[in-house]
Amino acid sequence: MSNYFAVIMAGGYGERFWPLSTKKRPKQFIDLINNKSLIEMTIDRIPSTIPKENIIIITNNDHIDLTKNILPQIPDENIIGEPYLRDTGAAITTSLAIIKKRNPNAVFCVLASDHFIDDVQEFNNTILESMKLAYENEILITIGIKPSFPSTGYGYIKTDDEFKNINGLKYFYTNSFVEKPNLDKAKEFMIDNKYFWNSGIFIWSVKTLEKSLKLSSQLFKFFTELSPYIESENLNEGLKILYPNLNKISIDYELMEKANNIVMAHGNFSWSDVGSWDSLEKLFTQDKNDNTFIGKIDSYKSFKNTVYSKNKSIKLIGVEGLVIVETDDGILVCKKGYEQDIKQTNLLSN
Repeated sequence: MSNYFAVIMAGGYGERFWPLSTKKRPKQFIDLINNKSLIEMTIDRIPSTIPKENIIIITNNDHIDLTKNILPQIPDENIIGEPYLRDTGAAITTSLAIIKKRNPNAVFCVLASDHFIDDVQEFNNTILESMKLAYENEILITIGIKPSFPSTGYGYIKTDDEFKNINGLKYFYTNSFVEKPNLDKAKEFMIDNKYFWNSGIFIWSVKTLEKSLKLSSQLFKFFTELSPYIESENLNEGLKILYPNLNKISIDYELMEKANNIVMAHGNFSWSDVGSWDSLEKLFTQDKNDNTFIGKIDSYKSFKNTVYSKNKSIKLIGVEGLVIVETDDGILVCKKGYEQDIKQTNLLSN
């Protein structure tokens, strides 16, 4: 029996990727890169030492069938539907209770379903070394990425002294977690070697996470109340009863910012959370005028635009700094710099 598990968080709706991402088919299920969905690519890069029966998918009830259709290699009982979206705290606590019943000595990694990582070998090495480290030490590990540009869309981790160096893979004690900064702060972080992007990837043992969960009265209460339902194989009933009483809680805010046993691994691989349309500029080739075009697009005297077209031919003439997206579900025209505001509108309700 393997002690290694992986949990994939797949419950979000990808609002900032409207209109390509919709409630019926969010971005993690869309074939956006290399003719594969982001969630399929996530599965593909999980180290082979983690068997498929040890991969848990946490999605929402609306997407259980969709997940099963896209990922037939994952056992049906490993695809868990949340009745309500309650952020990463509830989802990770649910996965902890499930894995503890199967193997109380387990170590597991938590991965997002919508990230893009191109250096799979380096990623695998980082995950496996971190799982070994988490098994041997009572620590919570997160992965930080050295900034390649001054992003205002990512949170940051400020590191402290080095914890360990394993064949060039460096681990650091953490000093603090920093909210998404303004541009001036992001530029400061860019040149300060102590700051890393917060990737939202975690590695920990069942025993350490359960003990650390006591820092959150709400999450620990949820864990203790959910566990008997899992023991009696009534998980869905437990989620249905307990989830309505939970607030939306991020694991970063509720646990990582409170714990004193956090270690950050320096992830030395290219990473993107594919969080909004501007992220495509880092994943696709630009033309000589710094345009990013996906689909049938022509341009004349147009610069620094990002355009996605699913069906129609789009012509750009004399425009600059726009995001234009055409799909069956709608058309988006947005000035660059406002991509993060898509989530603040009611667009996704359409």
